[in-house]
This record gives sequence, C-alpha cells and structure tokens, in this order.
Amino acid sequence: SCSVFPRELKEVFASWKQQCVSRGHQQDISKRLISASLFLRFLCPAIMSPSLFSLMQEYPDDRTSRTLTLIAKVIQNLANFTTFGNKEEYMAFMNDFLEHEWAGMMRFLSEISNPETLSNTPGFEGYIDLGRELSV
Repeated sequence: SCSVFPRELKEVFASWKQQCVSRGHQQDISKRLISASLFLRFLCPAIMSPSLFSLMQEYPDDRTSRTLTLIAKVIQNLANFTTFGNKEEYMAFMNDFLEHEWAGMMRFLSEISNPETLSNTPGFEGYIDLGRELSV
C-alpha cells in the first residue's frame, strides 16, 4: 500500500523520476527503473528466500520453495510489464491476469514516486543497530 510505503524509498524514487524527466527521458523509463529496483532487488528475493531476510527461521521445503518461486516470477513479470512466452509456456495462463493488473502497477509506481505525496508519509522513527546488521 502506498500509504505505508517507506518515506525514504519514496524520496529516492521521486528523485530518480525527476532526474529522468530533467534529462529528457520519457516517464516510462523512470517507472521501469523504479520497478526493477523495488521488485528485482527487494521484494522478489524476499519472496523466494524468506529465511535470508529473517521472514522465517528455516528454509522452506521444496514444494513451498517452488510455489514461492512461481509467485515471484508472476510478480516480476507484472513489475516488468511482460507476459510469459515460449520459454515458460506453463505460466501462460497468468498472462490475462498480468495484462489486467498493469494499470494498477502503473498507478502504484506513480504514487510511490510522486514528490507531492512525501509530506503525507511519516519517516522511519525507529532504531537500527547498524553494527549488528552489518555483522550478520
């Protein structure tokens, strides 16, 4: 949800969007940059390997791991605005879903990179033990 999306990431994404526009690039480029960064680097890896992100204590069994991989594939294709092709024909049944949800993904990416919504989002007020995090 955009309302609970971290303010710090919104600031970064808004800056990227502004930089792309100021350099004469289409907004499509900024959305792809934001989408690839968020989903390819953060969300999909956390879905595929939840134990590496301390979301679970143990690694999922083979069946669960395969399910999480398929979920991540669908989410990544949604984020890339692509459908499944010949390489993954077994996933082609998801193409209608992907195409239907592209508009929602575009809205989401626009909202999390909109500098006008930054003032409505609280920043992180917690504490992170950086020494502990870096040692793990």
